[in-house]
Amino acid sequence: MTELSPSLQARIVAATNAARPYRYLRSPLAGLAEDQVALMALLRRKDLPVSQIVAEQLQARGVDVVALESGASGVLSDRPVSPERGQLIGILFQARLFDSEYLSIAGADFSYAEVRLPVLGLMSFRHAELTFADFSRVAVNQVQFGGANLENARFVGSMLTAAQFGAITEDAIDAPYSGLGQWTTRMSGVDFQRATIVDSSFDQAKGFGMNFDGALLHKAKFTGADIAGATFRNAVLGTVDFAGANLSSVDFDGAISFDAGLLDQLAAVAAPDSFVSDRYVIEQVSATERDAHPMNINYHLIGDLAGQQAYRIRRIAPFSEAASQ
Repeated sequence: MTELSPSLQARIVAATNAARPYRYLRSPLAGLAEDQVALMALLRRKDLPVSQIVAEQLQARGVDVVALESGASGVLSDRPVSPERGQLIGILFQARLFDSEYLSIAGADFSYAEVRLPVLGLMSFRHAELTFADFSRVAVNQVQFGGANLENARFVGSMLTAAQFGAITEDAIDAPYSGLGQWTTRMSGVDFQRATIVDSSFDQAKGFGMNFDGALLHKAKFTGADIAGATFRNAVLGTVDFAGANLSSVDFDGAISFDAGLLDQLAAVAAPDSFVSDRYVIEQVSATERDAHPMNINYHLIGDLAGQQAYRIRRIAPFSEAASQ
């Protein structure tokens, strides 16, 4: 990035600020996996029971099957996004300009960016403005998000490998951000639904109400993170480190674990008084129920999870204001 002329850097920054988020008509099939697109062929076989099953699966993914079959041309995006800002990120990646920090220093704005690359790797978005950005269904590999503002960003259905969301410690901060103490990654409302998160760090990150529902997390670290109000409903928890994490009002209802003692472990290592273990029970599940989880293909590909005895966490008590957890 430093090899670019100052005028070119300024034009890139100006382009990010000139692009504005908006809602647009997108394909009713946007976001479907390849196997689901293939299964759509069965919708025309109304005489087969599988047609109704496929229709229900598509509806569960937000596809308006009635509109689709009637020939509707598109559906309005549920919130404003900026495909142009996403395209700028794609241009930087394809040009091997992996370090965006110089642009962020100059005022680049990547909020609302809709990134539609199949793979995004090796880039640094440290300190970047990425509120409401959308990385859904992108394979995010070895990308640095430390110190960024990611509030309400989306990683729905993404494959994240060696992604770094942790805070940047003071000794690791480069000028001109240095001298201001630790930079915390702001993550309130980030949506990781159905994402696969492996070898990734959220250490010291801060944000309430994050959504990990239906996600697969393995070799993930939340050491010292403040994730109050997050949900891990029906998630698959491989090896996940919550040491020192604030788990106030975090909901693990329906999550699958491979550790029968997970509840006691969470109570022992989480921030004091932030996790109420007797709000849950953990029960052994059969291999059939384990493999029925929507993420079963992904965790069977991870050698040290495949075939292990699984346990399901079930919440048996409500969250109460009085307890404040």
